[in-house]
Amino acid sequence: MIGDSLLFRNVVFLLIFLGIVLGPARAEYLSTDARLNFLIRQQVVSPFPPVSDNPAEASPIGVLNLALAEFANGDWAVGNQRLVPFLQNLLQKGFYKGRTARHHISDPADVDQFHFQTAQFLYRIHRSFGKRNGRNNTPLSEVNDEKIVLVLSNWARSECRLSDAALGVVSQIWGSENHTALRNSSCLAAAEAMVSSGLRSLYDDGSDAESQLNSWTAFAKAWIKEKVKSGGLVEYFSPTYSPYSLMNIHLYFDFSDDPELKRLSRQFLDLWWALWAQEQVDGIHGGSKTRSYAQRIADGMLLPSTVWLYFGMGPVPRGLAPGEAAMAASSYRPPPVVMAIVRASSNHDQFNINNRTPGRMAGTYRGGAISTLDIQRNAVIRRARVTGDFILSTGMVPMLQNDRWLGVSSQNRWSGIVFAGGDRLARIVPSAILPRGEKSYNAQFGVQNEATQLIRGLFHERQRSPRKFGVFFGNPLRRLEQGDWIFVDAAGYAAVRPAFGGWRPDPEDPRWMILNDPRSPVVLQAARKVDFANLSTFIFAVTAMPIEFAERTVSVTGLGGAGKLTLGIDRDSTIEIDGKPVNFEPPFVLKSPFVNQAIGSSKVTVKVDDQLLILDFD
Repeated sequence: MIGDSLLFRNVVFLLIFLGIVLGPARAEYLSTDARLNFLIRQQVVSPFPPVSDNPAEASPIGVLNLALAEFANGDWAVGNQRLVPFLQNLLQKGFYKGRTARHHISDPADVDQFHFQTAQFLYRIHRSFGKRNGRNNTPLSEVNDEKIVLVLSNWARSECRLSDAALGVVSQIWGSENHTALRNSSCLAAAEAMVSSGLRSLYDDGSDAESQLNSWTAFAKAWIKEKVKSGGLVEYFSPTYSPYSLMNIHLYFDFSDDPELKRLSRQFLDLWWALWAQEQVDGIHGGSKTRSYAQRIADGMLLPSTVWLYFGMGPVPRGLAPGEAAMAASSYRPPPVVMAIVRASSNHDQFNINNRTPGRMAGTYRGGAISTLDIQRNAVIRRARVTGDFILSTGMVPMLQNDRWLGVSSQNRWSGIVFAGGDRLARIVPSAILPRGEKSYNAQFGVQNEATQLIRGLFHERQRSPRKFGVFFGNPLRRLEQGDWIFVDAAGYAAVRPAFGGWRPDPEDPRWMILNDPRSPVVLQAARKVDFANLSTFIFAVTAMPIEFAERTVSVTGLGGAGKLTLGIDRDSTIEIDGKPVNFEPPFVLKSPFVNQAIGSSKVTVKVDDQLLILDFD
């Protein structure tokens, strides 16, 4: 997989570097292995995150991300030397001891968050480059290999408990979904390393490594099955956290000795990438998202390095984030049918996607780090209109009180439009306007049909900032204002306005328009250019769209067969299409021309023309 010669690696690096400097790299004409070599070399030359020379101050995830790249690049002596003080520091410091077991994921005594920043990378280095790597050479020194196993053992004995791997708690969320997944895989990895190395130490709960390995393996299989059957990840397509959930599945796929877990892991990744493929345009994800923070609204690319690695799409990466580094190091690659969806979603006539996603709390939140997902009632309908010109998407939800949602579902939800052309800034995003770093919860309420969206802000006690709702317009977009309407002429057409109250430019950031009345819904109408002779005819059609006001609702009748969309204002929970309430319990989990799953079924059909992939999670 990695080029055997330094000359080969340097030639690849030079070719792609010239592509960055002189113009877009024709990545589609480079092999996946060549792109991987470039990413590895890039990480060695310009580490991300930056790495301090002081082991006591160095970020664990930075050190291990760089060490992983150094081993993959053939710089074995450098990688081994980097690990010596790092591992020694881990063995000397007094952390762990029940911090994870008590679910204090941010306890000052465990600031390294071993399950999040350290365990995965140590285990991947141990398995890929140590004496168990299955190759004739052993890049990882024997001393470092043994210390890695000892560090994993020291952590796991106090932090991993059989009660946390009981099948009855598969639906529990520990802090967040990605933290849960990372804790689970770290416990499994540590137990596997201990069993394979012959360590007989008992865990603090009285169990041994073999019983821990068996329990966490069974738990991982049950977790994957439940996720698929209930609608997928709660932190759906989060630009920040998706890699930290997926990297655990890659670990199972690469290293598990359990054939069923390996099969389920591959299928889970196949499904995730099939869903991504149908919601992207030119490599940029345009579907609805959660945990998409305010600073990511402008250019929130989803897994940009991995997308470029797998598909040769999007800008050439200038860095390799840690979660994506673990994914890049994996032997997993998407199947041909996923690439077929990528091609078909660009060439196919316009189509709709409707997916159900879980997010409701079982019961109500009562504080602490543990909450339970309601797997019986899917609460988010992820709707998207996909065309060759744009993708318009909305995460439609019923109006519920904050404590009925898992925070990782309701946090910083993203709905909007992304235009074709490969410019990640070419987007329009209705959103609550927050100070940088502040999070929103349960802050959107919207409805979409075809290419018409009606969406507004929700404001409540968990929002600390002033109640501001507005619309973000990416820099490349040319705007034409006509009354309260703003028209955009990009790869496709779009028109945006507040239903009532008007709006004003944000004096601090001209890319934003702020609603004068934050209660007002925003109307967003999109259209393909092929459907209108020019911008003027689109403007004429849009300005004739009826907007109706009742005492507690606003309605708009959209173009292209969208029908009449109605949304309640203030605390009114009305959400209707053509006078009928949106059905949040439809008879499917996944529905599109390419990916389909019936409610209650563990089988997913992925089909493009004559290519068919049946994913069976039973």
